[in-house]
Amino acid sequence: MAGRAGTGTDAVRSKRHGMRIAKTAAGTTIVAVAIAYIGSTLSGSWTDIRSATAALGWREIVLSTVTLIPMYIAQAAYHVLSLESLSTAERPTAGRLAAMTIYMQAQIVRYLPGKIWGVVYQAHAMNASHPPTRVVAANLFQNFTTLWMAVGISISIIGAHLGGPAWLLGIPATVAALEALHRSRLPGHLIGMAARVPGLRNLSADIGWVPTSRRGLLTSLLSMEWGFFALGMGVLFGAILSAREAIVATAWYAGASIISLAAVMVPAGIAVREALFIGGNELVTAGAAQLTVLAVAARCILLTAEIGTAVLLNATRWAQRHE
Repeated sequence: MAGRAGTGTDAVRSKRHGMRIAKTAAGTTIVAVAIAYIGSTLSGSWTDIRSATAALGWREIVLSTVTLIPMYIAQAAYHVLSLESLSTAERPTAGRLAAMTIYMQAQIVRYLPGKIWGVVYQAHAMNASHPPTRVVAANLFQNFTTLWMAVGISISIIGAHLGGPAWLLGIPATVAALEALHRSRLPGHLIGMAARVPGLRNLSADIGWVPTSRRGLLTSLLSMEWGFFALGMGVLFGAILSAREAIVATAWYAGASIISLAAVMVPAGIAVREALFIGGNELVTAGAAQLTVLAVAARCILLTAEIGTAVLLNATRWAQRHE
């Protein structure tokens, strides 16, 4: 019996090890294909790349980075309020600043291969105030609403670019639909549906949704997040592109970020997002070399702003503790 149990355990470990190898191989292959595509697209364009790089000034880079820090603060605040809205049990509540700090640290951890490590880190760090199931539920819910907002706004802007200004009506419609979602009990039902997925069986434990506790605030924070994102990217892209091209490029960059989420085994969609963005050069009506420089700059700026936000929140938390 013991021998059979040991054999079964070894088989499970072997299967998990094989899955990790397969995921790593798949992620490496996807990144390699994306890099190869970028390289083939830019073949013979090094002069254009140098020109585009020279046109991108430090003033735009710094201003864009500073503008994106409030975006991440709004994102963290949205996450913490979502956590509180998902709470049904009486549990000790950690300070919101501490929770926001942990969330931003987790966003940096997600750059590790596997993507899930950010959530694992956050669940462990918040265990005293929120059960892991609630942390997972809040991340899933935030991913859903953020995607909803990004898809609605991106389609509206790109649609207006290709088909006329009437498409812009999709922006207020997207925001209104999100507000209706936040005020309804649908989030609780969505989490219940997610709990049916293998591996998420315990997701609905101690979780519910209080639809009236944050009237308008959640939607406002999500709108602020997108507004600062659009402003930050607009400043960066506007250094090289025309105003119209910069607006369309911002919408397409958000679209490329959404599509790159399908590459779940690639940390933060590295290279995949950039390849998709560069592939939209006909949509943006800009050169591939210009979009390459902007894609690399955007990736670096977003990561810098993310780290800067985490440092700022940590410093604020430290200052509060030593008052």
